[in-house]
Amino acid sequence: MAEQNHPAMITETKINGVTFVVQSSFKEGGTETAVSKMAQVLKNELRGKESCS
Repeated sequence: MAEQNHPAMITETKINGVTFVVQSSFKEGGTETAVSKMAQVLKNELRGKESCS
């Protein structure tokens, strides 16, 4: 069965003159939340890892 992704959501925010464009999407049936994913990204950053898949 082919994997189906929901349409991406795009958010554009300007902070201190810098425009940030964030695209997000998720896999149907995925169990990881945005909060848990960001927590893992931050933990990896604190540990000095360059890659956080």
